[in-house]
Amino acid sequence: MSEQNPAYGEGVKPASVSGDAQPQAIPFERFNEVNERMKKAEKELQKLLDAQKKAQDEDAKKRGEFEKLLAERERELESVRTKASEWDNYQAARREALLSKLPQDQRDIYSGLTLEALEKHVELVIKSKHPTNQGTPALPESPYKSLTEAARAFAAGKIKKEEYERLRQQFSAG
Repeated sequence: MSEQNPAYGEGVKPASVSGDAQPQAIPFERFNEVNERMKKAEKELQKLLDAQKKAQDEDAKKRGEFEKLLAERERELESVRTKASEWDNYQAARREALLSKLPQDQRDIYSGLTLEALEKHVELVIKSKHPTNQGTPALPESPYKSLTEAARAFAAGKIKKEEYERLRQQFSAG
């Protein structure tokens, strides 16, 4: 039985299998050595598993904080979107109101202006349609928009000649 079995490696001989043979006993020192290694390996494995679990818990906490921050940012974003929508609606309504004050043929021309520019333009158009006596503060506002209206009122006897002459001078000067 000096032959070696390749399944056991070099120098290891298979135990003889006979009915009378007792199993080979492992020396106590070797048993303790292997047992200690196994216990040490199990402790190290447990430490690694604990460290891994702790890292996963910390990651979950961080993710939880990020998720909390994300939820907060989403609420803020929704609030901003609501305000932006309200502002857009206001601008659209204001633009329509301003454009309705312009003659129909000018609405398409001025619809491309910014809201601020449109407001200024409409203000200028309205001022030009309704002249005031800002240049001559001593003169009161005229109830007549043109000299023709004043002449018709004079012809109808609604105003006196002095009033008509004053209005005629006012319209001629302005």
